[in-house]
Amino acid sequence: ETLADRLERIQKDRSKFTFLKRDAIKLLRKYQDRQGVVAFVDPPYFEAAHRLYRYWRIDHNLLFETLRRFRGDFLLAYDDVPQVRRLAKRCGFQVVRIQMRTSHHRTKTELLISRSFSWIQSSPRSAHRKAALVHA
Repeated sequence: ETLADRLERIQKDRSKFTFLKRDAIKLLRKYQDRQGVVAFVDPPYFEAAHRLYRYWRIDHNLLFETLRRFRGDFLLAYDDVPQVRRLAKRCGFQVVRIQMRTSHHRTKTELLISRSFSWIQSSPRSAHRKAALVHA
């Protein structure tokens, strides 16, 4: 599957997505009890945030606790650091390590975190992605 194929698929399904640039905690709380809501959360990195982002201060504990109460499915992306792993473990979340490339073309490991990855792996197009999910 090429990037063009993926973009075409997104174009066809665009009405199913809503992208909101707002305070993540407030937004998650607003939708926390709604069925069928899926959240992708990509907060500033834990360790390098002050170097990478203009707005980087976040209460990581509060974010994890808010997601613990969130009834819908979610996918959380984070840097692979012990503090994040501890927060995920405390909330009972699953953690998966993935390889990613930085803007400087370096390969790094990042974490994907969710209550369960079954909602991702149950889609018909996910068979090729299963091999990429390496449990940490």
